[in-house]
Amino acid sequence: MKYRQFGPLKVSEIFFGAMRYHRGVAGAAADMKVAQAALNEALDLGVNVIHSSFEYGSQELTGRFLHDRPERRALLHMVKSPTDPTGLTVESFGRWLDEQLELLHTERIAILQVRAKTWELERQMYELALPYVQSGKITTTAAFAYDDDIARAAVADGRVNGLAAYVNPMYLFAGDAYALLKKAGKQMIAFQPLAEGAMSDSRTTWEALPAGDRLKNDRGKLFLEHRARVEKLLKKKPDSWVRFAMGFVLGRPQTAGVVTSMNTPQQVRSLVEATDATPVDEATYLKLVELFRQHLADKVYK
Repeated sequence: MKYRQFGPLKVSEIFFGAMRYHRGVAGAAADMKVAQAALNEALDLGVNVIHSSFEYGSQELTGRFLHDRPERRALLHMVKSPTDPTGLTVESFGRWLDEQLELLHTERIAILQVRAKTWELERQMYELALPYVQSGKITTTAAFAYDDDIARAAVADGRVNGLAAYVNPMYLFAGDAYALLKKAGKQMIAFQPLAEGAMSDSRTTWEALPAGDRLKNDRGKLFLEHRARVEKLLKKKPDSWVRFAMGFVLGRPQTAGVVTSMNTPQQVRSLVEATDATPVDEATYLKLVELFRQHLADKVYK
């Protein structure tokens, strides 16, 4: 496992995303043993950041799974903030924060993902969190850049340690964010590198997807149609879409780490192995940003 910097933190290139690992596949009952095995595999391979959220219902499970891990106090936790600061006070935000700490059995949140649909709302959320940043209960903050406007405003504000955003060929609403971060000397935490599975090697075309697949919908159809455009732009199908996706994200020097859900030990191993993928060069990255803007930006939501 390689490590990069996010502010003062040394973070693994892969962040364990506890988004779906406690849920069953296609309506089946979740297998807690497999879920715990996936988390243990990630930690054994050097992952040191766990991303969770009160929305996922995963934090209590994560805390239980970590109970007997000797390194659990050294692990870094990244959590989502609430999305709407309306009605919140510094005191009520503090109570919310204490709930997250208790569920995860940790003394501090390493990275707070500040998120809302506009920068003004994110700024207000950051103001609520600021006393807890100053007290050390929160170590760093990342403003979620749903688009370039939020990215520009957050970087210009200067107080957050960096940005978080969706980074894959199907989600490049914040396509200019890397240039902003490079100039500011800050980093990105990249989400959904596999575009909800559209960049996985097991999925070929929309027509070939089995009934019940999570991409068997209008959104998945758009994604897989766009993947065909990406292949045409590259002039050659990648040997592995997973490795291409990881090279696309980790090829950006400003990427601190990649958040991705890993439901089984096998998925963990394949993603960790893909961290040594050939970086996608800057010129290709910019072409893919433009391709997204031309064909997909007005068809998918942020």
